[in-house]
Amino acid sequence: MELLRQLLKEAGADMREAVTFIPSFGAYVKGVKRVEDFSDKKIILLVGKNKLTLNGESLEISSYIRGDMFVRGKVWGITYD
Repeated sequence: MELLRQLLKEAGADMREAVTFIPSFGAYVKGVKRVEDFSDKKIILLVGKNKLTLNGESLEISSYIRGDMFVRGKVWGITYD
């Protein structure tokens, strides 16, 4: 996790917003403000001022606590607009 913090700092990224993709297992999203839409194939989140879309299969919001979310399922696409 320290390496991730260092890379985000070097990139000038906001440490409060991040996505970690875990192949064949899901994704961890930090900084979620709101769930815009969700189904087992697509989850749309408001992260900061941007929309984050996770596409996949068997998606479910497994945990959502104070802006931190874990999405379980096979994520095969992530879009950040």
